[in-house]
Amino acid sequence: VVPADPAFAHLRTEQTWPVNNPEVSSPYPPGAQLYFLAATVAGESARAMKLAALVCDVLLALVVWRSLVATGANPGWMLAYAWNPLVSLEVARHGHVDVAGALLVALAAFALVRGRPLASTVALALSIAVKPVSLVLLPLLWRRISRWHAAAGGAVLLAVSVPFWNGHRPPLGSVPEVIDRFRFNAPVFSAAASLAGPAAATG
Repeated sequence: VVPADPAFAHLRTEQTWPVNNPEVSSPYPPGAQLYFLAATVAGESARAMKLAALVCDVLLALVVWRSLVATGANPGWMLAYAWNPLVSLEVARHGHVDVAGALLVALAAFALVRGRPLASTVALALSIAVKPVSLVLLPLLWRRISRWHAAAGGAVLLAVSVPFWNGHRPPLGSVPEVIDRFRFNAPVFSAAASLAGPAAATG
């Protein structure tokens, strides 16, 4: 829904209103929406969101450590992630959803190392449902998974997305509006957009 819609004013709290860009619906995909729902079961607050992000962060560090051990690498390299100040800033302080997507990517990599392609495919599909940028990792599964594994991952992605479909519109939220209205990496983006338009520049 659009946050500024008066029909949903009863959902606003002191912590959630005012919000930036209230005339634009959420750009977060179905997996992120389900993560937000799970994170706020006990209470809808910024603290609950940050606590959920912190739990994901701890689990991510654990998965990275186990992956290093499984590949015979020095497990001490896990500290390069755990002690990164940017992680603390974006996860524990800002509560960004990216950590949930990163956790699922790490689980996908760990499962692949352990010879479990089905689990790896499902974890990557869920990561795409949280942050579509994970799509760029699909080539890494090439020839490492079967068609059945790929079909299972697609089925999981579809199952997560179905509850969010609105008629014939896929659950993209305000992503098309974000592409048209918001800018990032300005020098490169602007040059590409002037030649081919914002959608092509985003691609």
